[in-house]
Amino acid sequence: MGQSSARDQRAAFTVLLAAACVLATAVAARSAEAVDRPVSGRSVKISKSGPKTRLVFVTTDPAFLFPEPESADDPTSGTPGGITVDVFARGAAPASVGAPPGIGTPGWRLVRAKIRTYRYRGRGGALASVLLREGKRLQVAASDLGMDVTAPLGAVAVRVTLGSLRSCAVFTETSVQRDRAGLFAARNAPAPQLADCADDTLLLALGDPCASESFPFCGAPCPDGGTCAPDVVGSVCRCVYPTQPCGDTAPLCGGTCPAGQSCWPIDGGFPGPTNACLCAPSDTPPCGTSGMACDGACPDGLECQLIPGNAIFESACGCTDPAAVCGAPGFGACPHPDLQCVVIPGSGYQCLPIPCGSAPECGGTCSGGRECVPVGVPGSDLCICVTPGG
Repeated sequence: MGQSSARDQRAAFTVLLAAACVLATAVAARSAEAVDRPVSGRSVKISKSGPKTRLVFVTTDPAFLFPEPESADDPTSGTPGGITVDVFARGAAPASVGAPPGIGTPGWRLVRAKIRTYRYRGRGGALASVLLREGKRLQVAASDLGMDVTAPLGAVAVRVTLGSLRSCAVFTETSVQRDRAGLFAARNAPAPQLADCADDTLLLALGDPCASESFPFCGAPCPDGGTCAPDVVGSVCRCVYPTQPCGDTAPLCGGTCPAGQSCWPIDGGFPGPTNACLCAPSDTPPCGTSGMACDGACPDGLECQLIPGNAIFESACGCTDPAAVCGAPGFGACPHPDLQCVVIPGSGYQCLPIPCGSAPECGGTCSGGRECVPVGVPGSDLCICVTPGG
């Protein structure tokens, strides 16, 4: 098939997907959207204590997002539940601490008093304690944040995530009281005028030069030995650090992995050669490794197969169940060879016709006695295989 013919069929295939994609994408965006709330910060303190770095963060802004008990955001039992605290600094690599759901010690407790309260108590973990008093106080204490404070931090942002709820505060020069090697302390930061609590939004608020770059031309310096790299999925520039976990370093797959494993670049369905980074044995490239055919390693029972793309996503290698059926709920086999399993945003995988030629001649071959006929969509010359009389 000629190059122009392939382009024409790809453009025509877009017609089949257009209506479903527009509706499904809108539904998916609404369902997956996080709720963000920039809030004022009462205080933050990041200090060196022996080999560890401690964190204490407090906000008394009544607008902070409080999770409804027994909801998906409930830290005691929600899905995914628990809490994640991310700290960004102008002068150091970002750091995170968190705790899973669960009741006990270590664990969570919900007090259903006049003021509903969640409490978390750790036992030897990086996150020491959490206090959530509805409309009154959010307080986090970490005994081992993991942030390098051997130099002044300049400015700090803190984000607290509980399920789909993200509250964030930004402490810049106007609120900083002390900023020296081993100690950053700030108080009374007003609620920032931010659109959301996303990574790049907070880094821009801190004056991060990398986040201010125009994607994909990312060349600004990063603090603490980082590299300013283009994030293809997010279409932003961000600092990547070799000390970060492998899964957080795309598109530069040089993060940390367990002993005997390497950080492999994975090429997924988004445009660009590296969509993710994955830890796998150093001598066994995993399925989807950039620059390789679909012959990488998969977990037992799965096979590395080419998952076809469409007008939105690129084709990619993925671990699939050879007995799976397309749409139940993921990639799988279709009932006859004239159909291909294609992902539709928000609706998962569906079997759609494979183009068999261009109208008016069509002329392509079909299986099982089917005929190659024009699809009948105005403005399209796409032909597909159909059952005679169907």
